[in-house]
Amino acid sequence: MRLNYILSEFKKNWLIASIGIALYVFGFIILNINEGRAFNHSRALEEALQKAVSFKEADYQRQNGKSENYEGKLIHVSGYVRVQEPIADATYNILVQAVKLRKIVQMYQWHEDYTENKFAEGDETARNYFYYKDWSENVVDSRSFHSLGHQNPRQLPMQSRMMIADKTYIGNFEIGESAKELFTGWIDVTSDTRPEDPYIKMHLGWYFHVDDLYDPLVGDTRVKFQFAGLQGSVYTIVGKLVNGKIEPYKSNLKKKIILLSKGELTIEEIFKEEHYAVRKKTWIIRLFGFVLIFFGVISTSSLLRVFNRSRLSFLSPNPSCQLRSNIQIAGIFTITICILRQSLHYLGIMT
Repeated sequence: MRLNYILSEFKKNWLIASIGIALYVFGFIILNINEGRAFNHSRALEEALQKAVSFKEADYQRQNGKSENYEGKLIHVSGYVRVQEPIADATYNILVQAVKLRKIVQMYQWHEDYTENKFAEGDETARNYFYYKDWSENVVDSRSFHSLGHQNPRQLPMQSRMMIADKTYIGNFEIGESAKELFTGWIDVTSDTRPEDPYIKMHLGWYFHVDDLYDPLVGDTRVKFQFAGLQGSVYTIVGKLVNGKIEPYKSNLKKKIILLSKGELTIEEIFKEEHYAVRKKTWIIRLFGFVLIFFGVISTSSLLRVFNRSRLSFLSPNPSCQLRSNIQIAGIFTITICILRQSLHYLGIMT
């Protein structure tokens, strides 16, 4: 009887029900992957915390600047950032002693938008398109515009790019490329040194390639620079010392661990900070998975009524308080998936 009811309801609303089932599947996959990632990451951090040793400057000095005692170990180091050579862009006379420098290129382009007007009678609406010019880092494809006469160039005359210092050190140790990628907290480059090209104009930290600064044309460009990891800043890093360079540590679960944080932190503090970041990301993804399942419940509410008057009646939407019961059902599904996935990990059935 229940199977006949499900098939009957599915035939009545097959499209919405199919979308709902797809949302269940996507929600399950996302929650399943998320719980596995969170568990493995937390275990890898616990393993790394047990193995990590703090670098002692006194030991380093006693060994005449040699680090053999720390070779192959997971080390915790705090110190000043130092780059061997500054990063430069000769076109704009930019010279920065930092780990990373990024060049942001924007082009002045046409943009399309619209407003919708609903007719007094009926459900029909009319779109009124309008066009305006603004700066954008990505090319706006004017070929898809509703109206002709607003043409944008097909590509940027120059590209945004990232520049990374070749040899970078924290304290006495060189750091690898993986650690350099972790430097964030971008700061705008401000300089009073003008480019040699007189056509380039400076205004509010931007370098404009325009004839008229206050009346740019479509296709004009402007450039801005930002840096991260300024030389002289204090950072704390945790990683494996390999041939004198700090690289990611690979845990028993094959998870790579490399931690970087601004400021001087103890081992406990930097690992606590990373655990917090893992938990925060995990809960954000859990919420996203819950939302997918919630809409799945809404789309399949007629099918879920098959559980009415059964031991699983709590999975049947309540018509008198539809929203509340849908949230409750989605919450039950979400919590069940998360608990089952975590349990399988703890029991060693899944990795």
